[in-house]
This record gives sequence, C-alpha cells and structure tokens, in this order.
Amino acid sequence: TDGLFRRPGVAIRQRELKQMLVNEGRLLAECEYSAVDVADLLKLFFRELPEPCIPYVFHDVLQRCLEVAERERQREAMQLTLLLLPTDYLNTLAYLMQFLQEVAAHHHINRMDVNNLAIVWTPNLMPF
Repeated sequence: TDGLFRRPGVAIRQRELKQMLVNEGRLLAECEYSAVDVADLLKLFFRELPEPCIPYVFHDVLQRCLEVAERERQREAMQLTLLLLPTDYLNTLAYLMQFLQEVAAHHHINRMDVNNLAIVWTPNLMPF
C-alpha cells in the first residue's frame, strides 16, 4: 500500500539523518533526504522509545475503553484515560496528534487518511 508513512525510507539516509539529529539537534537543509526518509525516521523514533508514548500500564485500560458500546462514551473514556498520562507523554502525544491531523488534511497528496494513519501509528505508540 502506498502512502507517506507506509513506504520505507532508505536505511543509509535514515542513519545519516538520525546521526545529524543526535549530533546537530536539527536537520541541515543541504542534505539529500526525502519526505519518506523523514517520515520513516519519525516512526522509528517512537518505536525505539524505552517506554512507549502510551506507556504499557495504560494499554489494558484503553482496550477496555474500546469495549464501551456507545461511541461518544467510548471517546470520553479514552480521553479521560489519556489525561492520566505523565505530562511529557501527554504533551508529546498531543503534538504528534496535531501533526498527524495536518497530514490527514492533505491525504489527497500523501495518501494518509485518518484510517491509514491509525493503522500505521498505533503499533508505534502502543506496541503489544
């Protein structure tokens, strides 16, 4: 399947990008990398966190939230649960969600609608 976060980046360029971020704290404009390389590196960052962005202790509770029959109550239960995240985790997740909302707004260009983003990002944020 095609889409910005579904295509793999070039491993060598990703290693270079990662080193650049670690050493310089930013990406240098003159470097050769693609949007796919950066997108794949972003997923890698979240996948390699020592503790997932949504910590393991919340996984069972969020699973139970999905069992709530009424959609609005389900959403409320999930939101209330996520508000219990440590502040840094919650801020990171909120920032990522804002970014992904912007990505979804351009799905006609990047082929990443809300459903595709959920499929791609859930395992990176809540690995089982």
